[in-house]
Amino acid sequence: EGKISEFLFKKFGGTTAKFTWVGGEDKDSLVLGSGRPFFVKLQNPFKRKISIPKKIISDSVIINNFKIISDPPIIPIRFYSSIRLEISTENDILAVNMKKLKDITGKPVVVYEKSGKRSEKIVSNLKYKKTSKNHFTLFIKAEGGLPIKRFVDGDDVTPGISPLLNDKCTCESFDFLEVDLK
Repeated sequence: EGKISEFLFKKFGGTTAKFTWVGGEDKDSLVLGSGRPFFVKLQNPFKRKISIPKKIISDSVIINNFKIISDPPIIPIRFYSSIRLEISTENDILAVNMKKLKDITGKPVVVYEKSGKRSEKIVSNLKYKKTSKNHFTLFIKAEGGLPIKRFVDGDDVTPGISPLLNDKCTCESFDFLEVDLK
């Protein structure tokens, strides 16, 4: 944010820059691929109309698809994330149970919030690879807003990985491989 703000202040002037990121992640998660989309609201710019290339390289930051928009989006941006999850199980993984994971694909995953709000997210693609007797890597492409750790342990998310495998599963780590706007 600091590098991008510095670039924007240099080009447009202004007093403050407020960032709004599309989606969110765990503090230990990486966002790989082309990064995470975002919006910046620049307060009191001195210049408003400047010709800027779609791709900007400034120091160690690359901004792709740079655009100036008149108004920020009113409704939340819909997006899909490709995610790699490292999952451990309490017991040995059974192949027959792993095949049950494919049942999630294309069907709604229901997320219940403490506030009583209910939402549905779609997992459009799912692959897994067993890496040891009680550890596997799961690759999913899911609609944005799916709470990953809760999805794994089955806490107010149906279906969840733990209930499907009939085992206590723990999400050891997860990284975003790509974030795509719909």
